[in-house]
Amino acid sequence: MRSKGLSVPNCLSPVTVVRSDAVQPEEVPPTPASLEGADLLAPAISDRFLELITDLGIPIGFPREQDGRLIQDLFPIASAARRQVSTSSLVDLGMHTETAFHPFKPDYVVLLCLRGDPEAHTTHAAVEDIVSNLSDDDIGLLSQDRFTTTIDESFMSHGESDRELPVIPLEIRDSEIRLVFDEKLMRGTDDESQSAFERLSEAVTRSVRTTVLEAGDLLIIDNHRAVHGRSRFAPRFNGTDRWLRRAMVLREAPPATDFDGRLVTTTF
Repeated sequence: MRSKGLSVPNCLSPVTVVRSDAVQPEEVPPTPASLEGADLLAPAISDRFLELITDLGIPIGFPREQDGRLIQDLFPIASAARRQVSTSSLVDLGMHTETAFHPFKPDYVVLLCLRGDPEAHTTHAAVEDIVSNLSDDDIGLLSQDRFTTTIDESFMSHGESDRELPVIPLEIRDSEIRLVFDEKLMRGTDDESQSAFERLSEAVTRSVRTTVLEAGDLLIIDNHRAVHGRSRFAPRFNGTDRWLRRAMVLREAPPATDFDGRLVTTTF
């Protein structure tokens, strides 16, 4: 059953789906072919989307990703079809924590579906399910500073350099287990930690669930309590492709040295 309009539930799960009739398919313009000007084509519901996510915290952007847009557009782009970026289509988008490399990664990732595709499955796995598939020894290893990740490809769209950065996959904070994971970019720094990371990847795979988003659906991902990805699908590039709008939210603002307006300006 679909609700009228959009609203954020009072109690959020690691992954929360809100089904609504807030987006009428006939009111959505053709899916763009490129990011240039896409934000001007989105319907008025997207303005309500931006207002809505302030209930969760502070909407943020990153200057190196979609030029700092607070509301980002996700739809197939031909040149990105086989890359590990959100505008790909012909490859499975690996399971990941959003901006796993970043010290100020979003607390929430929020997706609003303007136009769906039944072949495109959003994949997700909750940290509680993942940890239940790990041994105590693995949890201990994964809680140590023996892992690295590189920078998301989407942060290097203008020729920026990559870096290898330290990361701890599992962390207990305020009696809550937090997960940082990127299937494609993370690795252990020695044989023992790499083996533990491979078992973590297997635990993620065993915990995956899927959701097919339709017009009006709102997907809220707790970026510390769940990882997500997307299955491959066949784009048409004729204005009828899947189109999502994405927002990233922090509960609290970063230090002023890393924050300018709504932009997280950390350098690497």
